[in-house]
This record gives sequence, structure tokens and C-alpha cells, in this order.
Amino acid sequence: MTQGSEYSLLSEEVGFLHHRNPKGRQEAYTNYWIASLAVASLICSVAILVYIHSHNALSHHGTPADRLEFVSQYIGLDRAIRDPESPPSRPILNFPLLISPINASDPDKAMNHPRNWKSSFGMVYLQERHFTVSESVSMVLQFRTGDFRFEECALIANIPESASPSASGRATALEIWRLEAAEMLRAEEITWNARPRRSALFAHWDVQGGSTLESRRFNCSWGSFHTFEFVTAASDSSVLFLQDPTEHGKGILIKQYERSYNNN
Repeated sequence: MTQGSEYSLLSEEVGFLHHRNPKGRQEAYTNYWIASLAVASLICSVAILVYIHSHNALSHHGTPADRLEFVSQYIGLDRAIRDPESPPSRPILNFPLLISPINASDPDKAMNHPRNWKSSFGMVYLQERHFTVSESVSMVLQFRTGDFRFEECALIANIPESASPSASGRATALEIWRLEAAEMLRAEEITWNARPRRSALFAHWDVQGGSTLESRRFNCSWGSFHTFEFVTAASDSSVLFLQDPTEHGKGILIKQYERSYNNN
């Protein structure tokens, strides 16, 4: 048999086999397309994950943790049903997040140095702060309101009897300025030159040991920051006392009043 005839017989045999097994050939094609789709799906999934990761990284790039938005834990409570005849809750006293002096005589120096003492188990930082206002030194106080429905506020002062009187012996005239600060301030960055800009004169108080004062009420929605600067109105006056959060109700605080409910 010649080589040409052998090739002809082999071709016929292969064609016969393919003709005899069309199902196997179809399964091979099906498996090929399934594998191709699986690989394409995997590539698409990886691409989507990479995009999401890069988008999030760009969105939060350079945003410190203390600058991120506070998330409300009171979701849905504004729709809760409450008996309108029930008496309002008692006001809440809110201690400032930040109590920091700033010095016009040293305008680029941060003056916030918390009191501390070294113990056998490490450094202990005390919560109490010196409230000091004089001709060159003013005080920056920042509050954050975070209680549901307690969104009507007043700035109050319950000055301790031990407060140092001014040199003149008279009550110290203080101007209280609103500062433009919509986010949490960093104590180590507060200086005379770096303080937030004054927006408006908020109140005028005459302060002395044992005095109790309260400002007009203002809106203090949930999660908002409220920043004030206390400045002497006269060159020969000053006031000094220790603000301690363990002495309930003493010092400069915010009193939060509950808003009335409206279920209509």
C-alpha cells in the first residue's frame, strides 16, 4: 500500500471517529467556554476590588482619625413615639473637650500643658485644668454636643469661691467670643496665632468667686462643636481658678436642654 493510500485511510478513520462521538466534542466546547467565563469573571472581580480599594484610599488620603465624621448612634429615634404629656428630662451638664490658654505675648507657643504626676505604673494625666484669663492670656474652650434631643444649649459659669480675684478687687469683665471651628481642635496646635477666627461676640460676663451666670440659649444639634474664647475686657483685670470635672457643675460648662417632642 502506498503512502498516499495510508494517509487516506487514516483521515477516513479520524473523520469516522469524530462523526461517531459528536457528544464528546460538544462537551469539550462547553467545558472550554465555562472555563473561559470563570477566568473572565475572576478578572472582573479582581478589577472591581482594586478599583474600590484605590477609590477609598484616595477618598481618605491624608485624613487624620480625629478629623473623620462622627456617626450617629441614634438612627431612627427621631421617629419613635413618645407621650407628649410626659415631663421633659432634666438638663445635662457638658464638660468641655478642650480647655487651652493662648498667650498674646508668646503667640506661636502652645500653652496647653495638662497637669500630671509620675507613678510606679506610668504617667498619670489629671483631668483638671487651670482657667486663666489676664491682659495677655485668654482661654479657648471647645464643647461637643452628643446627646439625642438635648439640642438647646446655654453656656453657664459656676465659679468656685476659691477663684483668685482681679488686681482691682472688682469683678472681672469677660468678653466671650464665638470661634469658627466646625471640627475637633488639637490642644497641641492651639496658639494665639493659630486659633480659629472670631465670628461674633457671644456674651459679656462679670465674673468673681462664687458667681453663677448663664448665657442666652442657642441651637446645639447632635454631634456639633461649639468653641468659645474668653477675653478680659479691661487691662487691669484677671481671673484664675481650677476647673475639675470631678466637682460636678463647677467651672465653665454647657447646659443642654431637651427639645420638645413633636409626633405629628
